[in-house]
Amino acid sequence: MDQGHPAVEQFRRWLAAGLAGCWFAARLAHGEGRLRFYNLLDDAADDLAEELDGFFDQAAEYGSVPVALFPRIRSATGTARLVRLLRQGKRWSAKAVSWRHHPREHDACLVGLEWRTKAGLRSQVMGFAPLGSMPVSRRSPYVALSAWPGGHDNEFFDRGHAQSVSFADAPTGLRSREQHDDLWRKSEAATCRLASDPADDVERMRRVAFCIPRVELLAENPDFLTH
Repeated sequence: MDQGHPAVEQFRRWLAAGLAGCWFAARLAHGEGRLRFYNLLDDAADDLAEELDGFFDQAAEYGSVPVALFPRIRSATGTARLVRLLRQGKRWSAKAVSWRHHPREHDACLVGLEWRTKAGLRSQVMGFAPLGSMPVSRRSPYVALSAWPGGHDNEFFDRGHAQSVSFADAPTGLRSREQHDDLWRKSEAATCRLASDPADDVERMRRVAFCIPRVELLAENPDFLTH
């Protein structure tokens, strides 16, 4: 876990530039100590899920947002294997998210991931990968995972659910609801623009960690669509 690895700074710069379309994420990337990185340079082992549990829990203690980077995973097959390893964890769950009105449903599968916090809340996991099948707002320089490991800590967000959290529940450091709502609108507009061609359902994609070609996903997870 080399924190000085160039992947850490490159991923941080990618987020800070607003290339994911989310200006809340850009603020996090600019803030000192707001992001806490786990950088896996070895092959992911069978105990990866438990290792990430500890890393996410530690980030929660610091009030940071954990980002797990996998700079040596460069293929859809490697990403599908990552999903398989996470499914083995007691605090992780994966499910297929159905397409709505998109013609790519037979070519790629939408993978939703959740991680359970120490307090027992279901945290929606956000995935990133340098794959053409991924929504452009998640098409990052490296495969990565992140989730909010805390509670309902954003005083300006009151549209969530009592038993679950997402990045919208993370504290923003903003001083007023007006600032918060303005940044929310700008983020939605930017994300919708990025998702306009090829068309992606922005609301649906919020529940998706990875969009992986069907053949590669099922080769590593043959029971995924029936589990």
